[in-house]
Amino acid sequence: MKFYSSGMYMRLAFAVAAHLQPEILLIDEVLAVGDSNFQKRCLGKMEEFRSIGRTVLFVSHNMASVVRLCQRVILMQDGAVVADGPADQVTRRYLQSGTGSPAERVWPDVAGAPGDGVARLHAVRIRDELGRIAPTIDIRKSFDVEVEYWALQTGTRPTVSIHFVNEEGITLLVSNDFNNREWWRTPREPGLVRCTCRLPGNFLAEGQLFIAAAVCSYNPDLVHALEYDVVSFQIVDRSEGDGVRGEYAGNWPGVVRPMLEWDVEPAPAAFATIAGIGPAGKQS
Repeated sequence: MKFYSSGMYMRLAFAVAAHLQPEILLIDEVLAVGDSNFQKRCLGKMEEFRSIGRTVLFVSHNMASVVRLCQRVILMQDGAVVADGPADQVTRRYLQSGTGSPAERVWPDVAGAPGDGVARLHAVRIRDELGRIAPTIDIRKSFDVEVEYWALQTGTRPTVSIHFVNEEGITLLVSNDFNNREWWRTPREPGLVRCTCRLPGNFLAEGQLFIAAAVCSYNPDLVHALEYDVVSFQIVDRSEGDGVRGEYAGNWPGVVRPMLEWDVEPAPAAFATIAGIGPAGKQS
């Protein structure tokens, strides 16, 4: 035992606790250690406990796992309970704590906003499908990335670019508003411009994502304003039957998680005969 690492202690403790079949299981950051197979077994055991009506107290800073596993969440700060309620509401409050909502950034004064004499950023926001500022997004729901900027010169054609970056620093995708060709070719008049990019549900994988927002011009190529990690938000994937995940609660790799169409049907009779299986699905 004295040669065990902290991770090995955690794995042993979880295995013993799960084997004892307790009425109340207290788990503190168990998903922060071990390989993906161990984490998968932990998630599966917690789902099993929950399904048979036993109590699981899950302590974690991983909001995706908290929302997926828990119906009720308690938020504590300095040893005191500061929030107690449904998982969506409390995790939203947790992500909004500190410096304000990470899902919204506003520069109210044009003179102090990032940019130049052509364009300056005013605001970047993440909105859910109801139009609310949303630090957490249900993986099944669509959401908007909203960018507002001041166009400062008549006749210029600034365009907005947004980059989606995950916690590992990997750029998942880049999108620009010049996909709207009519708008892109129209010279701007001075004033505030709002550009909104809508992303469908069942597209990006769960996890924390960060937005880099830029206002640029082309021919010649110029960057008027660029802000990295300007807003962030969490995509959560619950263990529910109507999502891509279905009822599987384990680790799901990949940076996208689309709802693809599958056709499932019995194999043709010729293949079943070759395999030695009769028409009733039994061995011949």
